Amino acid sequence: MSQRQTNSDLPPKPPKRESPPAPGSGRILPRRRLTPAARLGSQLLFIVLVVIMLGLITFPLWRTRVFPDPVTTRFSQLPAEQQKAINSLPSDERNALLQLAEQNPQQAADTAVALLDIPLSLSDDIRFLLPVGQVPTLIREGTFSQIDVIHGASGTAQVYKSGTSYFLSLIDMTVTPGPELHVGFAADAAPTLASRATWFDAGVLKGQLGNMVYKLPNTFKIDSYKSVVIFSGKYGTISSVAPFGP
Repeated sequence: MSQRQTNSDLPPKPPKRESPPAPGSGRILPRRRLTPAARLGSQLLFIVLVVIMLGLITFPLWRTRVFPDPVTTRFSQLPAEQQKAINSLPSDERNALLQLAEQNPQQAADTAVALLDIPLSLSDDIRFLLPVGQVPTLIREGTFSQIDVIHGASGTAQVYKSGTSYFLSLIDMTVTPGPELHVGFAADAAPTLASRATWFDAGVLKGQLGNMVYKLPNTFKIDSYKSVVIFSGKYGTISSVAPFGP
């Protein structure tokens, strides 16, 4: 036999949801109250955004402290103008100088200064060193090549003989500048620094562009050498080699 349920036995009715106000009704939705955790989260987000904005505005002031310029760090011995000029070099040359600075900071600095210097162009002619009407004989010839972005040259090395005298003529040269570059002769077609003691030093490289001529001493013996080498007289680094042809 079923019994009639009283009001107290019935489940509570869900709260009546108010429909959103119609446009133009003038009614305002009640503001939703945030929980303490949500309020704290919004405050933290606001603080983070303010810090980021201040960081972006003041970035030029603290950038060098947090992200130091590698050129400024590794070439601190050079003036600011030269450091700025190094940063303006092509990226491959700049990176090669930075790598060299890790191994030998002073050599890297000297190399950078040489690269930034204005190249000297010459137009020497072997005929100016010979008696009038005397014609020299070409006896050796080789072509220079590039080793890397900061060591190299293009052009031709020619050895002439006139009577008992020998002359080295560098033709159509373009030499990558370096510290205290010299030109000389090596006994090997592909010389290394290990054989430097046997090289014949013909003198300081006169320029980086054009034609240059060197008169060699009467004691010079061309048969003892197989190449012409451009190298740093201060550091011994080889800049380029012109091996003699057959």
